[in-house]
Amino acid sequence: MSLSVFINTDRDNRTIPKGWHNWNRPEAQETVFYGEFSNSGPGFMPVERVSWVKQLSTIEAGSYTPKKILWIASDNGQPTVVTPSLAVEGIRITN
Repeated sequence: MSLSVFINTDRDNRTIPKGWHNWNRPEAQETVFYGEFSNSGPGFMPVERVSWVKQLSTIEAGSYTPKKILWIASDNGQPTVVTPSLAVEGIRITN
């Protein structure tokens, strides 16, 4: 299962109105979760989104916290919470 959630982001005009594309593989929609909450900007058009994008409620969005979803392994192999400043483009981690 692939998971992408955008919360409190400024979606610029590079985001297509539909929000997501299945790369012409409709079966892929069965194994992904795309969610949005409290976004803004010219690329945030929830009424234009594809039907399989979920607009999250406040309660649903509250379950996506850095402590719960952004983890990397530290040098000793124990999980370490990634600070939000290290998270870029969803949950892809960059230095």
